[in-house]
Amino acid sequence: MMAKLALLLVMGALATPFVAVAQNGDADSPEAVFRIEVDMVLLNVAVTDRRGNYVTGLRPWDFRVSEDGIEQTLATFAEGSEAPRRLGEFAQG
Repeated sequence: MMAKLALLLVMGALATPFVAVAQNGDADSPEAVFRIEVDMVLLNVAVTDRRGNYVTGLRPWDFRVSEDGIEQTLATFAEGSEAPRRLGEFAQG
């Protein structure tokens, strides 16, 4: 599981180019402007039925992802083996 997480983090880092551009202005202002272009976004989803049971066995064609009304192509797809965690659970470890 850790190997998959490490691979996913490396792939995400390689897929997201970062460009730093210095701010035009006074020499007194050492601030910089960072512009980031994102080519890939990681979405974690949990699908449940009407009774709250997790639905498994879903495939990429079972999902539609759109941005600004434009349908996007899924670059990768994997089914997780752990139940999703809520934000408070991360703070507790």
